[in-house]
Amino acid sequence: MTKNPIRGTESLPGKKSGLPDQDIIVCGQKYNVGTAVILWSDKGGFTCPNKRGRKKCSSHDPVLNDKPTRAESKYKFRDPDSALGELKKNVHQFILHYDVCYSSHHCHQVIKESGFKGSHFYLDLDGTIYQTCDLYWKTNTAPGDDGLGNERAVHIEMANLSWQALASESDLYLTDYDLYKKTRKGWEFIIPKTFRSKIRTPGFKPVSARAYG
Repeated sequence: MTKNPIRGTESLPGKKSGLPDQDIIVCGQKYNVGTAVILWSDKGGFTCPNKRGRKKCSSHDPVLNDKPTRAESKYKFRDPDSALGELKKNVHQFILHYDVCYSSHHCHQVIKESGFKGSHFYLDLDGTIYQTCDLYWKTNTAPGDDGLGNERAVHIEMANLSWQALASESDLYLTDYDLYKKTRKGWEFIIPKTFRSKIRTPGFKPVSARAYG
């Protein structure tokens, strides 16, 4: 991968095949993870709306450490090797959240409506992985008890509506009926058409791994 004096979204290589690569981007460099990843620069990708600079990393302009969110073109860092060294030194936690959303598309909508939330990755119902920004940047979903969780972590939001799928417990999206239906294949999650059409796998029907409902 070609190294630039300052690295940002605009310097990522374009796709020629139209198919997603199996790489995540860390400090402007590709790392193969053995499964398809939709990057923020890809068609159909999601861009983190509220990323920040990590305060213990110095390969970027420190004005990016705090709000407000700047224009996407401002998020650049210097030499990828030194940036990677800083990242390895300061980031040592992987946070997995379920997002209490219908899908990754829905999760991204919720995050965009916030003035500070973000996540490096989304994991959709069909297994599609979306990366929203270079892992060099901080996203804000897990402050931790000491308030520093975002500084030391990489985040992934897994599509899972959880208790909100039950009519008796829904208070965020207010469904009148339980969103799981018993089928021959198991308990199928009923996704509203608005979000079903955004799932990458055509005709995908999510079924709970728990056969007993």
